Amino acid sequence: MKSSTHPQVLSYEQIRDLSERILNDLHSDLSLPIPIEEIVELKLSIQLNTVINLKENFDIDGFIHTNFKEITLDDDMFNRFEERSRFTIAHELGHKYLHQDIYNKFNIKDKESYTTFQNSVPEDDQKWLENQANIFAACLLVPTTELKEEFKKAMNEKNSTFFEADYALPHLEGLPSVFKVSSAVIYRRLQKEGLLSTK
Repeated sequence: MKSSTHPQVLSYEQIRDLSERILNDLHSDLSLPIPIEEIVELKLSIQLNTVINLKENFDIDGFIHTNFKEITLDDDMFNRFEERSRFTIAHELGHKYLHQDIYNKFNIKDKESYTTFQNSVPEDDQKWLENQANIFAACLLVPTTELKEEFKKAMNEKNSTFFEADYALPHLEGLPSVFKVSSAVIYRRLQKEGLLSTK
């Protein structure tokens, strides 16, 4: 029997489609990079707060409050690591759209109550929650149509027809800066959309 903190089982495609429907509502022109801070603060009225040493002392990059009106982030990450900060914000937004029923069982309002939440959720459930939020964040920041367009543009500019990862990746070095995400996020999205083969 599943625990009360086990999220609904969703496929990659279901989470991707949800994130892109939300993105179309909140940022319909899909200009890049996706302005995640503007979306969160201006469109959704979610306040972004930072806490010094959140990562160092609690091993937390960020968390969304149960009221879904605040996201707390590690101060150093927010000010120094733009890509990671953007992904963390999108990840926490994923919890809002995917896991409201679970978060509503807890009163997350600060780092201590978030730690209590973490300690209350079985490890297997935590993995599901985090994996789903990671998929949501990656798809929100790297929408499929724009990824395919930028991929084709990059490959054409290099006059390359190779689609195996070993050959294609050197031609795609500019994509992370276009979307303002890490290379790892781009690589996973390309794989999931069938644009890269690892064979």
